[in-house]
Amino acid sequence: MDKNVGTIYVDCTNTVFTGLNTGIQRVVRNIIQRIRIDNYVENTRLVSVVAVMGEFYKFNADISQTFFWTNTLSNILAKGRNFLNYLFMNKHSNGDWPVDIVHSKPDASDVHGTAVHFSRKIIPRMFKLAYRADGIIVGEKIRFNKNDVLFVSDAFWKESLIKSLSNINDTDIKLIMLIYDLFPVTNPELVDSVHQKNFVQCLSKLLNKVQGVISISRSSLSDIEVYFSNTNTDVLLDYFYLGADFSVKGKISGNIRNGLKTLYESGNNYLAVGTVEPRKNYGYLLDAFHQLWEQDNDIKLCIVGRVGWLCDDLMRRIETSHAR
Repeated sequence: MDKNVGTIYVDCTNTVFTGLNTGIQRVVRNIIQRIRIDNYVENTRLVSVVAVMGEFYKFNADISQTFFWTNTLSNILAKGRNFLNYLFMNKHSNGDWPVDIVHSKPDASDVHGTAVHFSRKIIPRMFKLAYRADGIIVGEKIRFNKNDVLFVSDAFWKESLIKSLSNINDTDIKLIMLIYDLFPVTNPELVDSVHQKNFVQCLSKLLNKVQGVISISRSSLSDIEVYFSNTNTDVLLDYFYLGADFSVKGKISGNIRNGLKTLYESGNNYLAVGTVEPRKNYGYLLDAFHQLWEQDNDIKLCIVGRVGWLCDDLMRRIETSHAR
C-alpha cells in the first residue's frame, strides 16, 4: 500500500438502493462486511459510502439490511416484471395476442429496463428524505483529499453514482473501479437495450477519471485490456477470483412444496442457479441435457432463478421440455 494513500472509500450505492442480493450485490456486501471487521489496512482507514443526489455520504448502517423505500420500490418492480412477462410471453405463446403487437417496440425487456431506470432516479430522493437526517444510516458528507482512494465496487452505471462522480475534480481522488464483465460492450445482444446503453455511456464518462480497474477473472480482464487499449486510456489493471458467501443463520424453517420434495427422491439430480437469461448460457445446458434424455439417462434438471431479460424463446423451450 502506498504510504501516501489516505482514506479508502468503498462505494455500495446500488446495493443499498436496490436491496438486491444477486451476484454483484453479494460481492459488495461481503466487501463492506469485511471493511467493518478490519476497519484499517496497513494504517489506511476504510469507509463505506453511498452516492446521494450528487454527493457522497458515509454509510453507517448494516449492509445486510434493507430499507423501506428501496424494498418497496424493488417489490413494485418485481411485480411489474412478472406482469410484463405474463403479457408479452404467456399471452403471445397462447396465441391470445397478434404477432405484430407482441413484436412491436418497446418489447417487454425495453419496458422493464425503462421502469428500472426511472425507479433508480426516484430511490435516491426518497432515500435522502427518509434517512439522511438521522445520521444512523447515512452519516456526514465526504470531503475527499488528494491522497484518498474511491473504490467503486458496486454497479458503476447508475445515475446517482455517475452524478456524484461528475462533481469530483479529477485531482481530488484516485478512482479505482471493479468491472465484473464487459458483456454490454462485447456481447450487446445478451443484454436489454436500456441496460446496455446506460452501461456504455457511463463507462465512457469515467474513462478520463479512472486510475485503475480490477476484474473478477483473467478472462474478463482480457476483455477490459482490449477495451482500454482501443480507447488509448492508460490505467492499472488487475483481477481477483470470487469466493463464497454460504452461511446458515439458525435453523431454517418453512414448508417445502411436494413437487420439490419428490424431485430429489430418486435418480441423479442437477441444480442450476441463476437468472434465466441468454448470458447464463441455459440454451447450451438444455442442449446437453436433451442429448442425455434422448439416451434414456435417468437424470433431472432443476433451474432456480428469476426470469430475466431477452428470454421469451428460452422460457418457452424450458416449459415445453420433455425433461423427466
